Amino acid sequence: EKASSKFWKVNPIVKSVRTGCLINSRPKNVAVDEQMVPFWGNVPARQVIKSKPNPCGLKIFVAAAPDGLPLDFFLYNGKGDLIVEEEMFQGLDIGGKAVVKLISTFPPGFSVYMDRF
Repeated sequence: EKASSKFWKVNPIVKSVRTGCLINSRPKNVAVDEQMVPFWGNVPARQVIKSKPNPCGLKIFVAAAPDGLPLDFFLYNGKGDLIVEEEMFQGLDIGGKAVVKLISTFPPGFSVYMDRF
């Protein structure tokens, strides 16, 4: 696990929180977006995006209900090719792959809202 994830030390905590998010009820409308968590420490997955209010930190892709309740998420580790491994999605950019990964936990018949993906 250490070789495959830059977050191997915190993966047990992340998995526990994600499990809690996955048991939330699934609404018909879902929003997918990225979120920057401010972090100035030394970690290989740290992102710097100057246009964000918190330009330095960890990027998290989140699927949320209309009221803001997180339904699924994953920490972006800086390698877009590893988000989704199926060959049919390799032509998508990072945002598209993130959407595909996040909606895989939802049943058919829901609407996804996103920006710039």
